[in-house]
Amino acid sequence: MQNSRTKEKKAYCFRHFLSTLIMISVIFLCPDITLSATKYYYYLHTGSFRIKKDTISSIEKLQKHGYKVVVKYKKIADQGHWYIVYVGPFSSKKDVNLTVKSLRDKKLARYIA
Repeated sequence: MQNSRTKEKKAYCFRHFLSTLIMISVIFLCPDITLSATKYYYYLHTGSFRIKKDTISSIEKLQKHGYKVVVKYKKIADQGHWYIVYVGPFSSKKDVNLTVKSLRDKKLARYIA
């Protein structure tokens, strides 16, 4: 009886050790696979508008210069409905910083967040 429990315990420990070893090998040999699960995307807030016509004007101006634009329509407490304009997505902070500089140089946004 004791012998079979010992064998089961050894087998369990071996499987656990083997799975841990495989996991560590994957992390060190294929870092792209493990990092892709924690990929972040950034968006730049370039404007907030109450009037749809102003929103469309801002979108057209940004798209004319080749930027990808995303708009959200939000109700903000005590302030009513707003159109929020974002530029993005960006996969790295380096791309964000370059785009911020470009937007400022071209004077396409009054503020950028």
